[in-house]
Amino acid sequence: MMNSMKDLNIDQRQVSIQFERQDKLYHSGEQIRGSVVLELEKPMEITGVEVKLYGGTSVRWTDNRDPIPDDKVNIEYNVEEIYFKKVLVLWGRGRVHHPRNHDDKEVDKLSAGKHVFPFRYNLPTDIPCSFEGIYGSVRYYAKASVLSELYSQNLESTVFITVLQDLNLSLQSLSGVRKSQEISIHSCFRAGSLTCTLSLPSCGFVPGQIIRADISVKNKSTRKVQGATLSLKQIVRYGSDDSNKSRKVMWEIQHLNIGSINAESEQKFVENILHVPSLPPSRLDCCQFIDIKYDMVVSALCKSHPLLLSLPIIIGTLPHGQCASNWEYKEQFPYPGTKWRSIEVDGTRLEDDEHGFIPAYKYYHSAASCKYQILDNSPSSKRKHLHLNNEHCSDIESETTV
Repeated sequence: MMNSMKDLNIDQRQVSIQFERQDKLYHSGEQIRGSVVLELEKPMEITGVEVKLYGGTSVRWTDNRDPIPDDKVNIEYNVEEIYFKKVLVLWGRGRVHHPRNHDDKEVDKLSAGKHVFPFRYNLPTDIPCSFEGIYGSVRYYAKASVLSELYSQNLESTVFITVLQDLNLSLQSLSGVRKSQEISIHSCFRAGSLTCTLSLPSCGFVPGQIIRADISVKNKSTRKVQGATLSLKQIVRYGSDDSNKSRKVMWEIQHLNIGSINAESEQKFVENILHVPSLPPSRLDCCQFIDIKYDMVVSALCKSHPLLLSLPIIIGTLPHGQCASNWEYKEQFPYPGTKWRSIEVDGTRLEDDEHGFIPAYKYYHSAASCKYQILDNSPSSKRKHLHLNNEHCSDIESETTV
């Protein structure tokens, strides 16, 4: 039997999704308004036009384990959290067939030209911010489908949007913070110690702000501290609270060399400046399987004695007080060597650049007017690093406490 299905000529039939907002940026609770646009050079018989609106978290990774010597087993962890999945039938019938009268046959044929099918949808209020990570993501998209029983494939188009969930720093307790850490240093002659203190004027910041850190290092040993550093780190936990079903990624976002400290001496480093790039907010509220934390970290090495001091901070989307003067939406500061150009929708991988998606966050320029110079301390590609080994990915709470 000959196949009666016709092949679609993509050049003659094009479908796209257009939003009222060109930047495709929305806040939770807002209404999305857009249209599915179908352009035909010739008349086309279709059964319906629909748009699928989706929002959810997807987390996935694979572990290689050796339960038996010389017998590796690949264990895949895959979990999805769906916030909404709504299909709006804009014309005719959707994929789920509805009863149809024989008199409706004529309306199944669209004439040549441009056809616009508007839609609107109210986003839920309790959904997390868009996020792209190594082992998981929070994604929102609209997928338009022009359905036809006469052709071998449907016309489809997918567009991703950014959804923001604000974290208002004015509602947080953001007083100045201070923390000290001390380690013992033993040499052939006598015992000593190394003490480091990190002070911040506040524990809450927004992208675009600068962080001024005061550091005091007291070296009561006979050994010289070769070099102390200050860094801003992002710690992302993927999966559940169970350490056996979770992964952690620690990323050094910004890095600043402070200097060395001589033996039997104390040195203070004042107004050390790090710049906060465009980043997702702390915690990723309303998301069950991805958690984001940020730490200011001072590290110092005295021979073979490392000192590591971590002080948790909060990255928000709305600043504290009246310092929000000038801002823009800026694409997420990228992980080193990572491009978000491979997106999967309904089991289909979209590699074309037109489907490439990078979420954007509020980035404030008010810090640029500060009398202190904003230093560009972004590490080079060789200095940016991800901690992905099993030791760092097993127990999240053992290294970070907020």
